[in-house]
Amino acid sequence: MNGIELFERLIVANPQVKVIIASGYIEPDKRSDLLSRGLKDFVQKPYRPSEVWTKVREALDPPLSAS
Repeated sequence: MNGIELFERLIVANPQVKVIIASGYIEPDKRSDLLSRGLKDFVQKPYRPSEVWTKVREALDPPLSAS
């Protein structure tokens, strides 16, 4: 099973799941489709640990409210 297949199973089991996929390349149309279905983000391979950390923080942190 690849990351996209796993995401598809996870989103059915829990629509609120937060998933980030690491990939060397993904077609732009497929990327847009997955994001519209709830995928939080992608990390392009090769990646630096700091990039992964930033994406995880963005996915987990609540959005900042406009004051």
